[in-house]
Amino acid sequence: MDWSRTKIVFIVIFLVLDVFLFVQYHQKQRSIQFEYLTHAPMEAESTISKENLEKLPQDSETLTYVSATPKIFNRSDLSKLSTSNQNLRIVSKNILRSTLKKPYSSLKINDIGSMKSFMSQYVFHASQYEFWSYEKNSNKIIFIQTYEGYPIYNNQFGRVEILLNDAKEVIGYLQTMLVDITFIGDEEKQPVVLSALEALKIIGEKNVELETISISDVKIGYYTYVPLTGTQVFTPTWYFKFNNGHSYFVNAIEGQIINDHLQLE
Repeated sequence: MDWSRTKIVFIVIFLVLDVFLFVQYHQKQRSIQFEYLTHAPMEAESTISKENLEKLPQDSETLTYVSATPKIFNRSDLSKLSTSNQNLRIVSKNILRSTLKKPYSSLKINDIGSMKSFMSQYVFHASQYEFWSYEKNSNKIIFIQTYEGYPIYNNQFGRVEILLNDAKEVIGYLQTMLVDITFIGDEEKQPVVLSALEALKIIGEKNVELETISISDVKIGYYTYVPLTGTQVFTPTWYFKFNNGHSYFVNAIEGQIINDHLQLE
C-alpha cells in the first residue's frame, strides 16, 4: 500500500470537512442575528432617494457559500502563454509575473475593450477576469476573477494587476488565480441572501445620507469568509459604489459591512 498517497488523501478529506463544519457552525451561531436582521423593522424607505431605489437590482439571488484554492503556477502554464513580447516567471508559487520586452501602447485607460484585448493576448485564462478599477496613485489597472459571472471581490489570490509606466503604456502584470471553485453546504438548506434594498438599508444605518448621494454601481459577488492558507471560503456579498467616491461591501447573508484594501507584492 502507498501510505504516502493514502496520507495525502486523508489530509485533503479532513481539510474539506473542516471548512464545511466551520461554515455550518457559523451559520448556526449567526441564526439569531440573521432572524433579527431579516424580521426587525427597518427604517422607512423614504430615507432612500427614488433615484437610488430605481437603480437597485430587483431579481432575488440564490448564491451560497463556495470554496476555492489558490492556484500554484507551473512551467506548463507558462508554455500556454505567448512569450514573443513578455518574459514570465513564477513568484512564490501563487504569483505569475510578466515583464514586457516592449511597452504595450494600445491599451487605453478609459476603454474597457482595449483592456480586454490586452488581457486576451497576454494573460492566462483572461476570460475569467473582469475590470475592477484604475489605481491612479500606483499606476495600475486591476482585474478581478469571477465565478459563474459573479466577481470575487478583493482577494489576493484572484486578480490581475496591469502595471503601467508614466506614459500609460503596459510594462507588465502580476497574476494570481483561484481554482477548484465549488459549492459548499446542503443544497436543500441554502442560506437566504439579502436583497439589494436590505443591504442598502444596512449602509444607511451607518449614517450614510442615502437621500443626497447617488449609487454609481451595485452588484452582488463573493467576498472572503474564511481566509485560510489553502482552501478559502467565500460568502455572497453586495458591492455598492456611490458618486461621492465611497464604496461598501455588505455580507449578503450575515449583514455586516466589510471594507478593506489589498495589493500584490
